[in-house]
Amino acid sequence: MRTDEPPVPPGTREPLWLDPTNQWVRSGARTLRLTPKAFAVLRLLAEHAGQLVTKQELLAGVWPDTAVGDAVLATVVREIRSVLGDPASRPWLIETVHRRGYRLLESLAFEAPPPAHAGVAAGGAPRLAIALPALVGRQTELARLDSW
Repeated sequence: MRTDEPPVPPGTREPLWLDPTNQWVRSGARTLRLTPKAFAVLRLLAEHAGQLVTKQELLAGVWPDTAVGDAVLATVVREIRSVLGDPASRPWLIETVHRRGYRLLESLAFEAPPPAHAGVAAGGAPRLAIALPALVGRQTELARLDSW
């Protein structure tokens, strides 16, 4: 997603779902992929939605045994904003608290979203979206295949 796109109006955005097991974000039927560190930052912000999370807390939580600076954190937040379409100039999701840290403006759900058309099968394995022709008299076999 391009960062220069206008923000999506609040009433028209799909809810965001964090999937900690697979480390991706779902928005409606779309799966949005972040790097592992970007997902970890977003998850930490989501665990404290509405509250200021200081730069020090984010650095200690995501890079506990590594010496990194504020620039690394800013780069990761930029990635999150780019993928989720959250412009820094008019944020709807991540607010920058100048010189202190970041605040998640909306709560994110952690439970699994309802499966999308091309969704995810039980256990997190990707399920292919294939349009099958109507088969007459094969409901039992088709139900068995769908449960895999």
